[in-house]
Amino acid sequence: MQNSVRRDANTTLKKLYTQHHSLVLSYNVEMFSVYVLKHSDTNEIYIGKTSNLARRLAEHNASKQRATHRVCGKWILVYAEAYRSEEDASKREKRLKQHGRAKQEIMKRAENSLKD
Repeated sequence: MQNSVRRDANTTLKKLYTQHHSLVLSYNVEMFSVYVLKHSDTNEIYIGKTSNLARRLAEHNASKQRATHRVCGKWILVYAEAYRSEEDASKREKRLKQHGRAKQEIMKRAENSLKD
């Protein structure tokens, strides 16, 4: 009796999980990311904004942008934030690039998350 109840509960949970994730996957909202990259050789920091983080990181590492073109080494993603609004992402990027307290806080978070 207990095994059949447990089996039914597991089946129900799997159905709910599948339904939930299919809803999440079908809910297509464009998100904008503000990201921080660090160069593996020079330890330079680059802050940017994009709607496709994976593509943008690949472009940085393929030297497709003048600001991040380097002869050796690669750019590593150290921090990212997601926004629904491109305007909000742009405001955040601008604030981080102004070298104020916001940038210091982000760099502290990134350093702490990269510690072993």
